[in-house]
Amino acid sequence: MQSRVPENTVLVLIVTLALWGGAAALAAFEGVFAKQSSATLIAAALFALLYAPATYFLDKRLRAWVASIAAAHLWAAALALDALLGAAALDLAVAQASFAPLARPAGAIAIFFFAPVALALHAALLDRAVRARSLGRLKRPAARSPGARPAAT
Repeated sequence: MQSRVPENTVLVLIVTLALWGGAAALAAFEGVFAKQSSATLIAAALFALLYAPATYFLDKRLRAWVASIAAAHLWAAALALDALLGAAALDLAVAQASFAPLARPAGAIAIFFFAPVALALHAALLDRAVRARSLGRLKRPAARSPGARPAAT
């Protein structure tokens, strides 16, 4: 017999995002990212960028909860994060930062928090579109069915 522990997916997600965002912001403002080597920063950024979408695809409860959200709300959140990433990129461009975007807190927070979350949201939207399209193929109109018209005899 399998025992299941009840999980509040929304609360877990909110706490996780708050802790993750807070840790990224604290590390950025304390200059932790600016002190790391380029190889370490690239590895950590790739991990963050892969971890968020992987969590979406591997967690069934999270996927089910995201599927219950209206597509317009997902698009709004994804576009808002895209705008924040654009603002961070503009900030870095105005500051004429070289390949040291993590020396500035805006770049570090964008790379280690906003970008992975935005990528996960875009993965969820893409997953939703692919699932809707595959369901559309399964539900073709009766007019295309061979049994829709009587055979010529």
